[in-house]
Amino acid sequence: MRRITAVLAALAILILSGCIQADMLISVEPDGSGTITATYTMATQQYEMMSGMSEGEGDLFNEDELRSGAEQMGAGVTFVSADPIETDTQRGVEAVYAFEDINTVTANIMSSNDMDLDSFENIRFSFTPEDGGTLTIMLPSEPEGEVTPDEVDLDGLGMMKGMMAGMRVSMKVEIEAGIAEVNTRNVDRNVITVMSLDFDEVAADDDNLTEFMEYQKYGSRIAGLAGVTYAENNPIVVRFGAGGGGFPLWYIGIAAAVVLLIGGIVVVVKKK
Repeated sequence: MRRITAVLAALAILILSGCIQADMLISVEPDGSGTITATYTMATQQYEMMSGMSEGEGDLFNEDELRSGAEQMGAGVTFVSADPIETDTQRGVEAVYAFEDINTVTANIMSSNDMDLDSFENIRFSFTPEDGGTLTIMLPSEPEGEVTPDEVDLDGLGMMKGMMAGMRVSMKVEIEAGIAEVNTRNVDRNVITVMSLDFDEVAADDDNLTEFMEYQKYGSRIAGLAGVTYAENNPIVVRFGAGGGGFPLWYIGIAAAVVLLIGGIVVVVKKK
């Protein structure tokens, strides 16, 4: 019976995974240590249905499974905590993990899903502390030149929209020391969006959805589509700032120049 229940639960996850919203934030300290915050939520009805079919004591995101998830994130990653999320419409969990060395971390937020989405898996990192710290974020490699698009059943787009409605996925990297320089434009203060997907926005236009389905294995090919954010350079190279808050060092240079300019104006006015 337990085996049958496990199979049914896996099947339900396969069918209903579109309702999940998954966000991963990797925060990196100047010494290369840090934390991983993984947040998973879904509509309450689907959550309760899938929890009832799971073997985890009626809880879809039980702590034992979340603890074992640390091993999949790389050597030296340890489980810290798990806090349930419950609103009027959503249920889920926020799990926190810690690591001593970002070089050992492998980020994979889409370990099981209906679509291939290989570009959302196997993100690796390389960190060197020299000159304040430089982090290299290595996305999955892609074939060079032309690629053959996947065949898309146009008659099945409506079914796909229903199955995947509400799915959102994101992976972000936070540089605690601030960012002095980075080769991607997907930056908000000291947080880099490595990739994100809002399926409802993707599916709002059939042509957009079709192209997404054709090239979903290749992040760079779908980066310009509505609902998709993907780093334009691979690897992403980040040079750390000098004090957090996400203010690049050139901000300080501009501020210093402004202060000097104002000081010069004051001196000229006083002389007059």
